[in-house]
Amino acid sequence: GWQVFKSYVITKLSWNVRLNIEDLTEKFFKGYFGPASESMLEYWRSYRVHSQYLIDNYLAGGRSVYAPLLKVDYWPRNVLSDWLDIVDKAMEDINYLKVADPEKYQEYYDHIAMERVFLYYATVELHASKFDAEFINKIKLECKEDCTRLGIKVSGEAGRGSNVQNIWTKWGV
Repeated sequence: GWQVFKSYVITKLSWNVRLNIEDLTEKFFKGYFGPASESMLEYWRSYRVHSQYLIDNYLAGGRSVYAPLLKVDYWPRNVLSDWLDIVDKAMEDINYLKVADPEKYQEYYDHIAMERVFLYYATVELHASKFDAEFINKIKLECKEDCTRLGIKVSGEAGRGSNVQNIWTKWGV
């Protein structure tokens, strides 16, 4: 997750290593998520804390794109649920733009949806039995719609992984 943000920070810091990371972060989030920037900052900050927890408690030997990270211990239901609530709030933050500025609405919606895809995937794969079937079916369909619209064709970091069509088949969507 957060690939566009990572690219932004790396690019900015490659030109000037003295830039303030917090200023860069806020500038990026305001521009990229617009009215949803505060909600998405809340999600990102919580994600950072959780990532550090994973490193300290599970990945002390180092991180790798080859490490199997889809484990219940890594992504507890309550953590994913909290993040989904924050992302839902972010979607509410931009809702007024549907009428006021449909183009901007779609841009911000897609940016938020890109960060939501993993949450949906992990929730379905790790915790589907702990939610009602209607909710799980809804997020399966939204995940597929988001991936299709955003051009996501492969699951996994850096394009490594399987074709998402295999996921839709497995999920029955």
